[in-house]
Amino acid sequence: MQCAVIGVGHLGKFHAEKYARIPDCVLTAVVDADRETADKVAAQHGAEALSDYRNLLGKVDAVSVATPTPTHCEIARAFMEHGAHVLVEKPMCSTVAEAGALLEAAEKYGRTLQIGHIERFNPSVMHLSALRDRPRFIEALRLNPYSQRNNDTSVLLDLMIHDLDIILDLVGEPVAEVRGIGAPVLSDEWDVTNVRLEFSGGCVANLVATRLADEPKRVFRVFGSHEYYSLDLLAPSCKCCRLEDGKIQVDRINFEPADQLLDELTHFVNCVRTGEKPLVTGLEGLRAMELAERIVAEFHSRHGAGGRAS
Repeated sequence: MQCAVIGVGHLGKFHAEKYARIPDCVLTAVVDADRETADKVAAQHGAEALSDYRNLLGKVDAVSVATPTPTHCEIARAFMEHGAHVLVEKPMCSTVAEAGALLEAAEKYGRTLQIGHIERFNPSVMHLSALRDRPRFIEALRLNPYSQRNNDTSVLLDLMIHDLDIILDLVGEPVAEVRGIGAPVLSDEWDVTNVRLEFSGGCVANLVATRLADEPKRVFRVFGSHEYYSLDLLAPSCKCCRLEDGKIQVDRINFEPADQLLDELTHFVNCVRTGEKPLVTGLEGLRAMELAERIVAEFHSRHGAGGRAS
């Protein structure tokens, strides 16, 4: 399978490295507007270096799009139109309208469209499939130190979008009510945000995300009627407490560190080969975008547009 990576900056260079390791997969080319960057990554993997993605249209089977978010829709749509299947890094697009257009293109041209919500491949998150209870309350805490990278988009789309995606998949019910607040501190977009979601079945989720922390932290807690899961997504590990025969049973699992990006891209390649549905489809990416946009709209309806969020 002939594969390529469009955008080989901070994250895209790792996509190139993983494609080069997948059996029966050839990293044909890498593309970056900075030709020096493209040349460097291409030389490491014996691939062709290009500075314009249009020179690659119709020449590859599958691509990762890891360019700045505002360019995702245009680039991904062009490759699907010219026969390629596409994995788009999160956030899927800058707006719900763009995400919807991308989903329509995938359906129109019959292409696999996978969204890069890499936390779905985290061993701790995957262990939530063992949850026997319906979630009643969820807590998600996602902290990052400040970086110049991605500060042109809000922390809602940069970080919290992962937890929105996980929660929507886990609960599987419509969101009945949203409450959100955010603040720009070191950038023009929200650098910290707190969100409360209430689902139609009664489950409540409280989410906090910031890129102003001293060190990274990823904590995810799920409470049911008779069991409780506490996940450390960085370790990764899971503690499960459940009531059995009137006694509290505590199980602790420390997972072997996984190469989540390699797992994600291998899954994408296999979906392209077999026609199976990806773990994170374009529709699921769209739903996370819709919820993020709804949170921002709710905030603005109460406070006006003084505190920006993309």
